Amino acid sequence: MIFKIYDENKIRGQYFKNISFLKRYKNLQHCKVEEQRIFDQLNIVGNTSIDHFLEYLYVSETQKGIALSQIWNLISNKKIVCAFNNPLNQKTIVWLNTDIINQMESFYD
Repeated sequence: MIFKIYDENKIRGQYFKNISFLKRYKNLQHCKVEEQRIFDQLNIVGNTSIDHFLEYLYVSETQKGIALSQIWNLISNKKIVCAFNNPLNQKTIVWLNTDIINQMESFYD
């Protein structure tokens, strides 16, 4: 067994705030076609900020809002990753979690 000891700063820091924020998006139902579109685009660009990503793929504010919710869902389910020690916002740089994507692909094969 591995034990880790955390002090108050670690528990109540930015990482905890980010997890608390993403918790509401964890079980969000979304379109699998759009999920694949997001994956495909991130696979092409590698990493990008969320706002740049939204501007590139979506036209209307409604589309961008729905896509942003989906991106938060993908981050909360670790399909997309980012630096959790920084505040999450639209300037956050995201990229594919290739380990999870590869596991999903091998599951469906």
